[in-house]
Amino acid sequence: NSMIVEDFKPNRFVVAKETAKEFVESLGPDNYVAVISFSSVTQVETPLSNDHLHVKQIINDIPLSDVGGTDIGQAIVNGANLLLQSDKGKSIILLSDGQSNIGIPLEQAVDYANIREITIYTIGMASEEGADFFGVPLTLDEETLSYIATNTGGKFYRVGTEEELKEAYNEIANITERKISNNL
Repeated sequence: NSMIVEDFKPNRFVVAKETAKEFVESLGPDNYVAVISFSSVTQVETPLSNDHLHVKQIINDIPLSDVGGTDIGQAIVNGANLLLQSDKGKSIILLSDGQSNIGIPLEQAVDYANIREITIYTIGMASEEGADFFGVPLTLDEETLSYIATNTGGKFYRVGTEEELKEAYNEIANITERKISNNL
């Protein structure tokens, strides 16, 4: 529910969905994408697919959850599981305000991703001043999102505007590095 605050116009949720669809549209046909939504419940919206039109429709149709809480750890584990069979570079883009407050401990989720050679890019979506959510100030948990990215070989992006969000997606789309196993 923190995604409905209005520090992005009209709100974080709408801007997140619109820019995610633009990101998917920018990918080449050889790029497979899966979509996971999460609150206290993690939902695989679509498994890996290179049908970008379908993926964009799935993103468009994601409803705002009415269940409170944020389980980033489970979202990471579910994302890693979707990537298990991929022989290409394995990356997760985690878009959140970073307020993980229930579920799998982040350390376990990060270890799970690392064992599976998955890089996680985190995008922290919140304006500099934060937002008010029914009297509760919402600010970005940069420490959590930075921890996840740093410990999986990814990068943390702090975005406070729609333009910065688009720039983060663009940079991620142009990354060509991938983890290589040193297990013999």
